[in-house]
Amino acid sequence: QKTTAKTSPEQAAALKTEEDFINEIKNLKGLVDQGVSFLTIKENLVNTSDVLSQAPPESINHHGEAVAKILEQLPSEQRVEILQDIELKPFVLKIFSHLDDETLIKLVTGRATGQDTADITKIIGAIGEAKLTGILPELKQIIPNIYEYLAQVGLLMSEKITSLISKDELRASLRPYYTLLDSPNSRIREEGLKSLLLLANNFVTQKHYDIAEEVISRTALAVEK
Repeated sequence: QKTTAKTSPEQAAALKTEEDFINEIKNLKGLVDQGVSFLTIKENLVNTSDVLSQAPPESINHHGEAVAKILEQLPSEQRVEILQDIELKPFVLKIFSHLDDETLIKLVTGRATGQDTADITKIIGAIGEAKLTGILPELKQIIPNIYEYLAQVGLLMSEKITSLISKDELRASLRPYYTLLDSPNSRIREEGLKSLLLLANNFVTQKHYDIAEEVISRTALAVEK
């Protein structure tokens, strides 16, 4: 029995039960098992993601993991090609959070090459601290300024992450926060101050006293203005 290659937007809107969501995943698996073209799989993946994004919050993570496992059946290069320029909707990011390390590294570095900075931030924010800790040493070799993206998603607050970054990199990663202090918008300046004070406290906990002192001095100057 042949598997349907595509779910129309109208059909997607009508799918609301858990059985429908499971059937959608089975449909994608059927295509992969059949060995259809990667373009067909990619098109179906986009539609499947739209359908599964309607699943209850408690099911989203499970469905994302199921789709990631199906994609693992594909050759590595084909898997990367399918996912490299896919729109990073919330459910797609959930899939990314369950991908293997090698695929994630290729996807992040690929988007870095294309200057998709907003996309890199989305991916890093979605995959979580534990997985990021595992791939960060290799990402640093390929994307020297990766720590700037970590700052944007708040991961500099993590002791595990900062333990993998040199002091010079930590200092450089603070630049986006310092920029906030110079904003003409008082709300943005306040957000910058709060973030920097949290970071200073984090650096003290990690015994980076010199960096903590620099942060406190910089925030004190901003308050005096």
